[in-house]
Amino acid sequence: MQSLTPELRIEQVDVRAGDTLIVHNACLSLSVGQRVALLGRSGCGKTTLLHAVMGLIPLDSGEVEVRGGASKSLARMVQLIPQDAAGSLSPRLQVEALLARPLAKLKVPGDHRQRILQAMQQVDLSPSLLNRKAHELSGGQAQRVAIARALAIGAQFLLCDEPLTGLDPALKDDTVQMLSELNDIGILFVSHDLLAAQQLCQRAVVMESGHITDEGDWDHLLGPSGSPILEELLRATPQLHS
Repeated sequence: MQSLTPELRIEQVDVRAGDTLIVHNACLSLSVGQRVALLGRSGCGKTTLLHAVMGLIPLDSGEVEVRGGASKSLARMVQLIPQDAAGSLSPRLQVEALLARPLAKLKVPGDHRQRILQAMQQVDLSPSLLNRKAHELSGGQAQRVAIARALAIGAQFLLCDEPLTGLDPALKDDTVQMLSELNDIGILFVSHDLLAAQQLCQRAVVMESGHITDEGDWDHLLGPSGSPILEELLRATPQLHS
């Protein structure tokens, strides 16, 4: 019998670099269909936390797990979309091969070609791009291919690390719109663009010096007793993308 809606749980996570505690006692939950912003000043530990969730760096303590849903490996359920999406793609491979290889490696069941075409449609990319090599893609296209690769294997949670960096205002808006249409995916969205975070996410988590210091909906976080860090980000964010 299938259990409840899948939920990504980050529980009391500590991450160290040598003797320095980079992330301390981080607790966060994300359900399929939710979009949560992870916000804070540069260097506060956001990217480190994402890398720890993915197992790219070890936890000093705590636990990361997915509860509920169908039985899948964490590698399939949770995928990182790095800031340098183009750098995560083998430059000489065609897009179709980039999407097909993880399907074969993870032994994903079903029609792989159909999965690839569906994923390309979800990220608003033409199937004609499947024959293009990764180094021929624009930055925005490379980012969408990275997202399509995650969707093709059946990921249910995307950890998006500064996905708007380097995009012009129109592409930023298009990217936010595309992510907002992934209704059956949980998204943890790291960005310094507070306006985009508000447009995309229902709630936010605030980090400062490796600690989660506040969380809640936007009315709370931007209200009179809200987060001063978000006030800084709001002042630094252009009020219009286009």
